[in-house]
Amino acid sequence: MCLIGDAAHGISPHIGQGASLALEDTIVIAELLKLNIGYTQAFQLFQTDRQPRVERVIRSAMKVGSTKTKTNPITVWFRDRLIVFFIKKLWVR
Repeated sequence: MCLIGDAAHGISPHIGQGASLALEDTIVIAELLKLNIGYTQAFQLFQTDRQPRVERVIRSAMKVGSTKTKTNPITVWFRDRLIVFFIKKLWVR
């Protein structure tokens, strides 16, 4: 068994690359299986080939995601108070 896409590497949604990586994985594994080198070797090559790319995407997603996280207690307090106001405004319509 070989996991691909989000099953193999769930990535935070901050850069929207989950589906792209799944498509890339599919193409790479299909090309490796065409070589008739056996599943075990194909899966090992797949892991070796894909890991650097996936790690780069994970680092990018983490970097973008960390800029969206507000840890300042004052900011969190205001956010938590104001979100109720905006939610009520959306439901009034």
